[in-house]
Amino acid sequence: MAPDLAPLTEEQKQVVDEIAGNQHTAFISGPAGSGKTHVLKHLTERFEKDGKKVAICAPTGAAAKNSDGLTVHNLLGLSPYDVQSLTTAGRKVLSNEAVRRRLEEMDVLIVDECSMMSRELLAVLEHCLGVGRRRSGEVAGGGEIWQGAKRRTMAGAK
Repeated sequence: MAPDLAPLTEEQKQVVDEIAGNQHTAFISGPAGSGKTHVLKHLTERFEKDGKKVAICAPTGAAAKNSDGLTVHNLLGLSPYDVQSLTTAGRKVLSNEAVRRRLEEMDVLIVDECSMMSRELLAVLEHCLGVGRRRSGEVAGGGEIWQGAKRRTMAGAK
């Protein structure tokens, strides 16, 4: 464990163990201050210790900074104008070698504060992950962990 990371509670340890052992999509929720981002930092550490390449993103710069990640736009190499069209966003991802490589090489994607995402941004993220990772049949390429506030609906969830 990194020296600046506070220990987990027993319940948080169970969450980390369950998610780290399960290679499927997970959603972590809870009220403000309940330790969601803290759990994500421990998960990131655990995945990296296991040799997995982790990407972290969030819808805003402040949220991205808090989780040591990138904004969704930066992860995908997009400007705010590029997210107005799935076709435009997909083309930008395909034409950006560095972004394509980042998406292809990541094993786990952590989306922090996903409850702050608009339906449009969520659709662009899902589309671009599919295009950039070239993995058909997987929602957004597989291996995602979503975190959002309790009692907030994830925009665009089916």
